[in-house]
Amino acid sequence: MTEARENKRLLSWTGERCVPWADEASVIHEHLHRYLFSRPLVEGKEVLDLGSGEGYGSQILASSARRVAGIELDPLAVEHARLNYRDSNLAFVEGSVLDLRQFEDGSFDAAVCFEVIEHVSDHDRLLAEVSRVLRPGGIFIVSTPDREVYNTELGHVNPYHLKEMDLQEFTTLLSSQFAHSVVWGQRAVSGSVLSRLDSATHRGVDRLPVRRENDRWSVVEPPAAKYLIAVASNDPVPQLPSDSLLFETGSAAGGEASMRERHPWLGEAVLVGRSLIESMRRRAALVMRERNRRREAKADSS
Repeated sequence: MTEARENKRLLSWTGERCVPWADEASVIHEHLHRYLFSRPLVEGKEVLDLGSGEGYGSQILASSARRVAGIELDPLAVEHARLNYRDSNLAFVEGSVLDLRQFEDGSFDAAVCFEVIEHVSDHDRLLAEVSRVLRPGGIFIVSTPDREVYNTELGHVNPYHLKEMDLQEFTTLLSSQFAHSVVWGQRAVSGSVLSRLDSATHRGVDRLPVRRENDRWSVVEPPAAKYLIAVASNDPVPQLPSDSLLFETGSAAGGEASMRERHPWLGEAVLVGRSLIESMRRRAALVMRERNRRREAKADSS
């Protein structure tokens, strides 16, 4: 059980490494979502968190896992994590994700690596090390920005990233070490949630991407995913929801109040079903039908 104590901050929010008191709620939501999505996958397992950073994510995993080891290159981050997250099944060690020699072959049932792989240039070596420390049938959960979408939105190349990938490069890399992989797309959104309150069978999620132009709102095509998240294994990947929704609750959620006095890592995650690709195709078809209807109506009136 986690000790009740005041948070001791040895790190600061720089805009690159995520910390749970950062002001940018969307960044926190993105990072939290990855760990909360992974939590059911690591239940009862021994887990390695590659690039554990501030430590909040390792603690989320430890709430479900049998044991979690976080490995982090920055000694100050390791010290901070040890001060703030003292669960009995959680440990933090200093080291490189490219050199896992301190762990024996087959030490873990699962490994997670969130927003780290783009910070190293030798992706093959990283995956080879991960494969070595995983037990047979172990799972690897990894995320990285999609180079095409990420850099377009950023407007420049992130100087901290040594080697980014697009979707094809990402899946090819995973297939070099794992027989099976499934990829999800992620991006932060703001909006509203409607949920049935009766016991009717859940039939999936209807997506309604909207955009404001001047004083009008219109339904548009879904935005491209900014980040790629994969679950890979040499065994078939466990059954998982096609979609996952994280939303922040509380009176200040969605507002401009400072995140510093709140605890976003305690936010709720709701896992919901339905194929992402199917939903995107249906929404795109709806948009195209509406556009065609308007063109035909305009042609008839002229």
